[in-house]
Amino acid sequence: MNAIKFIILGGLLVFSGLASSQIIDPVKWSWESKVLSDSTYELIFTADIENGWTLYSQFTADNGPIPTNFQFTEGATISV
Repeated sequence: MNAIKFIILGGLLVFSGLASSQIIDPVKWSWESKVLSDSTYELIFTADIENGWTLYSQFTADNGPIPTNFQFTEGATISV
């Protein structure tokens, strides 16, 4: 009976380890802005990417991933 409890407990421990999920967030973003004039700003985005990871666009074209780019709409606010 003890052997069966041990096997069940071991199986539950293994299953719980496999079932737990992790949020993988290998890119940390930071940004800053500088006012150059009344109508011109300089935006600086920095991506700190962990080793072994690559940054691509969230969209994949038929011929493969495309480089990351930013598009801004006049009057939009920025939050990171």
